[in-house]
Amino acid sequence: MLLHTFAITPNNRKVVAFIKHFDLPVEIHQVNFAKKETSTDEFRALNPMGKVPVLVDGDFSLWESNAILSYLAQKLSLIHI
Repeated sequence: MLLHTFAITPNNRKVVAFIKHFDLPVEIHQVNFAKKETSTDEFRALNPMGKVPVLVDGDFSLWESNAILSYLAQKLSLIHI
């Protein structure tokens, strides 16, 4: 899994904190707004709104921090069963 994030905002920080707390196998990528990373066609294919955080899990992408947290919590419960 890959998380596109920007560490300065609370919604991004809470997702990163969850990932680190549970030591989840998620690569964390800090987007570069100066290079307009969120404006590329590739990024807009992940999130048409062009905002972070965005979680990519295979061919599936999910944005909105609370949705990402719910998804990760569900995956975590499947891991620990």
